[in-house]
Amino acid sequence: MIQLSRVSWSILILLLVLPWTRAVGMVLFSLLVHEWAHVFIAKWHGAKVEIRGLSVFGFIAHAKNLDKVHPRHRFMVYAAGPLANIAMAVWAFTVHHVSYVGVYWLRDLAFYNAVLAAFNLLPILPLDGGRLVQHCLGNVFGIIRTNRFLLRFGRGVAIVLAGFGFIQIVLFSYNITLLLIAIFLWRKNASLHAVLRLECFLTLQKKSAVLHGPRGYGKFKIKSTKIKSEKTVLQAVERLGWSHMREFNINGKPLREEKLLHYIFSATGASFPSVLAVPIGRLV
Repeated sequence: MIQLSRVSWSILILLLVLPWTRAVGMVLFSLLVHEWAHVFIAKWHGAKVEIRGLSVFGFIAHAKNLDKVHPRHRFMVYAAGPLANIAMAVWAFTVHHVSYVGVYWLRDLAFYNAVLAAFNLLPILPLDGGRLVQHCLGNVFGIIRTNRFLLRFGRGVAIVLAGFGFIQIVLFSYNITLLLIAIFLWRKNASLHAVLRLECFLTLQKKSAVLHGPRGYGKFKIKSTKIKSEKTVLQAVERLGWSHMREFNINGKPLREEKLLHYIFSATGASFPSVLAVPIGRLV
């Protein structure tokens, strides 16, 4: 399941063994457990996820087909990493305090895992907290609108961090930590727009089959929404969520989400943007 090269394992073990690099080794080990939890839960629910290897950001897990995973299971995949770090922090802290000799490095391991869990739960993409918020708000306000808000929020946080980063440079001997984090968040949120849009439409394309599913998940909510007939198909699609199907009420006439999605993804010969620009009233 954890496909790491011998070099990666050797580096990790060496960092853990040497006293002066043990802190770095514990952080990387905590990251490994974090990503392993994502991989385990994702594979448990049928996704193809693997840890690529060691990079400057630690161990990175890459998911291939989460759009085929049920939304509630996808939520569990995102939550698994921080929960694994919280569990390890509680275990290390408890063992440190109940042991007679007091293993000092367990206290440090608990601290690193607590910080890692808290950082990953921040509601900013591409962190796990951002993904969890994306799932929750996407069911309320729609996937596309939630993605748009989170990307703007992430860029706003990056601007604020950059401001504090310049203050940090002046006051703390040219420490550029916050500035680097701000640059990373800005660049990541700027590059995620196309990725999230593709992820959204792949999810919608398979949504009906996933929600009905082979495992008896045929029970899902159908939410009714009023929409004006002159609104475009895109404006209707922006209201579609993860875990429920929507029925649009257009001047007293119902339009089920299945029909809307069939119209979008059927081979009409028209370009995708032109299909999304069609007035929603034309479909009833």
